[in-house]
Amino acid sequence: MGQTATDTAARLSIAQRIKELDWSSAEQSLSERGYAITVPILSHEECASLVALYNDASRFRSHIIMERYRFGIGDYKYFAHPLPELVTELRSSAYPHLAEVANRWAEVLGENAERYPHEHAAFLKTCHKAGQTKPTPLMLHYEAGGYNCLHQDLYGEVSFFRCRWCCCSASKDAIGKAENLSLWNSSRARSPKRRWCRPIAGRRSSSPRDTGR
Repeated sequence: MGQTATDTAARLSIAQRIKELDWSSAEQSLSERGYAITVPILSHEECASLVALYNDASRFRSHIIMERYRFGIGDYKYFAHPLPELVTELRSSAYPHLAEVANRWAEVLGENAERYPHEHAAFLKTCHKAGQTKPTPLMLHYEAGGYNCLHQDLYGEVSFFRCRWCCCSASKDAIGKAENLSLWNSSRARSPKRRWCRPIAGRRSSSPRDTGR
């Protein structure tokens, strides 16, 4: 059997995989559409290792059933400290590239707010000073027919992009089942052409208060 592009990329470190993404195209897509889709980053083995954590209650600090808050159909869990090493690597590697985009947007929007620091560790210090100390990486779980309504949750004054990885897609053994890893679950960094988000249908959902980053 031949190797897939994902398997070949897995030989590189997470930081190198993130660095080699087409960030220019990603920024253009973020500005024009409000989102960007990249090539696969995680290997099948890495995805499986994350998905396997979902039933380990000790790895999570909170469990949210989306129907209760009119978010959609499915559920998600917030990771507890310490975060899985893979999650930490993804966040710290992707953050500097996204911070550059966010800072350029701030200039376009004429915002005088303090710019995002280049390093993720420095950003975390800013969050902690604001009292946002809980980790907010989360894993979403859907069964067949599940979905997540478009919504925006802000858990404090300091926030960032939503960055999501699909960890498992439908297969013959798990039809319609998927887990997604979300590294930042709220966004203050707004596209110059998309300055707010609206739910797909119905009233805007209120979220359970869960301050952190």
